[in-house]
Amino acid sequence: IQTQFDKILYERLISTDGDFTNIGYGFYLDEKQEPTFGKPLIFYNIKTNAGNTPINFANDSQNIFTYNRPSNTYFNSQTINFGAEVNEFELVTNYNSLFEIYYSNYIQRVFNPLTRLHKITAYLRPDFIIDYKLNDTLIINNRKYNINDIKVNLNTRKAELNLINIIAEGIGQAERPTAPLLIQDLEIITLSETRAQLFWTPPESLEGITQYVIVQDGTTETILPKTATSYIVTGLNVGQQYTFAVLTEDANGVRSSQHKGINFVEYDFKRNVLIIDDKIVTIDDKIVSL
Repeated sequence: IQTQFDKILYERLISTDGDFTNIGYGFYLDEKQEPTFGKPLIFYNIKTNAGNTPINFANDSQNIFTYNRPSNTYFNSQTINFGAEVNEFELVTNYNSLFEIYYSNYIQRVFNPLTRLHKITAYLRPDFIIDYKLNDTLIINNRKYNINDIKVNLNTRKAELNLINIIAEGIGQAERPTAPLLIQDLEIITLSETRAQLFWTPPESLEGITQYVIVQDGTTETILPKTATSYIVTGLNVGQQYTFAVLTEDANGVRSSQHKGINFVEYDFKRNVLIIDDKIVTIDDKIVSL
């Protein structure tokens, strides 16, 4: 697969004490590890609070507490990675790949052994030329086609179309396992300065689901039965940020293609505040829903 843009690997700076800072960075090099110019770089621009590790440049007395951080992932909602990868900043696995969600089926159809490339010459109406999108489905003689590319002479409206015929779902393809359903919502309650409790609403249907997987900080996994609707987390530290995600899993080990996630900082009961996604929230009933 060739793309018309580039994406790079980012990292999160670690302090001399070995702790994670709130500063993320990336660098663009060629195969010889030399600075280079490549294709247009695509990324999410995320406004980030530098927190306790503000940015200070040499010979400049001014500290920068807020900056724009490039990322391949927009929090836990979506990612421009080509599959499930760990968020380089939050260190939690993100399953919401835009490629997987929106383009995977298209790629499968393109490489289906029954798919053919059809070249058609046509004169297109002005409204079609103005309004068509590359993901449109064209119907010609009761047959459906995807658009591969179009070349149009705007003076004559004569067009050369390369179209890909659409094969009925499942024909000529290996069967893909259907991912189990996603939970409906997720809440977190602080129980003490070292303990918190996750609550969630099960999917509309538990058919095919055998268990829940609780993922903490992208690495630690806890398995719970499908009858569970809550989980108590222990060993938390005041002021430290944690990330939790709840996935469903079936008997074949297939997990929900998306997940519900929550970013959480254990709060100090004396201050009676909670920090979520760098925002300070006053706690009244100790319950915060995202």
